[in-house]
Amino acid sequence: MIDTVSASVKERGRKLLESFEQDAPTATFSAIQASPERGIAEKLESGDYDLVVVGSYGRSKLRRWLLGSVAETTARIAPCAVAVARPDS
Repeated sequence: MIDTVSASVKERGRKLLESFEQDAPTATFSAIQASPERGIAEKLESGDYDLVVVGSYGRSKLRRWLLGSVAETTARIAPCAVAVARPDS
């Protein structure tokens, strides 16, 4: 099951990058099997990045306090700029 999900995530990432290929020719997509915070931190330590783009669901303050925020954690630890993308309403 992990292999199936991993392959699906990588395929969706590849298609996403293709859609932005003209605007961002050096963009890369990474899929890591770790908690989001730890996986992003490890990836940032191992490379030289100019920008990290993370998604945000826009949780309420209570839910963010209880569950944490990957986007917020990434913005605090990243050695580069972080763009937080929210879904369209």
